[in-house]
Amino acid sequence: MFATRSSRRFYAVAITLTVPSCVAIGYYLRDTTDSSNALISASPTLTATGPPTEPVRLKPGERAQLVKERFAVEERLGKLRGKERELDAEMDELARRLERVKEREREKEMGATEGR
Repeated sequence: MFATRSSRRFYAVAITLTVPSCVAIGYYLRDTTDSSNALISASPTLTATGPPTEPVRLKPGERAQLVKERFAVEERLGKLRGKERELDAEMDELARRLERVKEREREKEMGATEGR
């Protein structure tokens, strides 16, 4: 690749022209995207997705019902997490048992091959 003087010159020229061009293109793209983002964020019509909405006002009975539902969901989630931990522990135990069975089978095979 760099065996001859002309090949070294060719690669030097290629690098000398390519690197600054890439840097210039990067700065240009950065400036254009930055200015377009500034334009979008400065314009309220471009960022608004619809008319402003009022927050939903809940009646005390509705609020109490939502609180009850929230507690019920949290309780159910706690039960599910506990069940998940139990299943993980059971899966680990079964994996250990399977490994012990495989080890015994290997020992039997080794004993059978040594006995021949």
